Amino acid sequence: MAQFAEKLPSDGDVFERILNALYWDLTVPSDYLSVKVEKGWVTMSGEVACPYQKSCAETDARRVSGVKGLSNEIEINPSRATDVPSGAGDGGFQ
Repeated sequence: MAQFAEKLPSDGDVFERILNALYWDLTVPSDYLSVKVEKGWVTMSGEVACPYQKSCAETDARRVSGVKGLSNEIEINPSRATDVPSGAGDGGFQ
């Protein structure tokens, strides 16, 4: 009986899936976040206005297949609550 190892997604795939999850989570201002993936380990940084946004971003990333661990370096900056992202209205992607 042959055994098959499950192929893990590449770091690029994990990165794209996390960006997609953040894009669809309306509670997370993804325009102000940065994501790096190295060997399945995710580092998130940037600024959000509220603690729940930081928590939601982390939850979104942890749910992605291929994430082995996560460092959440996102900072809380209440002044972000009044900021309008540069891409507002078009999803922030060019």
